[in-house]
Amino acid sequence: MQENGVVGFDPIYVYRHPPLIANFFILYLFVVAAVSLVRWVRLLRQLWWLKRHADIAAQLTTVWNAISETVQSAKRMVVLTCLLSGAVTATQLVVTVAEVSSQKSLAVGALNGGLAMALVNLEFGLWVSAAIYAAFAFCEGVLARHRDRIEK
Repeated sequence: MQENGVVGFDPIYVYRHPPLIANFFILYLFVVAAVSLVRWVRLLRQLWWLKRHADIAAQLTTVWNAISETVQSAKRMVVLTCLLSGAVTATQLVVTVAEVSSQKSLAVGALNGGLAMALVNLEFGLWVSAAIYAAFAFCEGVLARHRDRIEK
């Protein structure tokens, strides 16, 4: 006890490791970002080749189809990443609410910390998805402009 009888505020910091699914999701985001970056650079190289060799009409449709398929698969990966980020966030929110509801008293700090930790995965997933979508939408726009210029 203290000498004057006043109990001071002693904050206790409890660090919980994020669930295993959250760690795998962050790893998934790094892999998706790296693979998308490599595919985007390769796609830019194909667009550059297409611009330099616009006179070869036989290979244009093949290159156009390959670029279009790459862009469409990247868009599907963006949708999958958004769905996974929502699922991981929902799973973490369920765990957080279950832990808080099992306590005898409501710890607002624990609830807010759990919510913040769960929403970080959603934020990371949405940022990665937005970056991938923007990069491949740019390539799709370049391809469309190039195709219009060739067909005229």
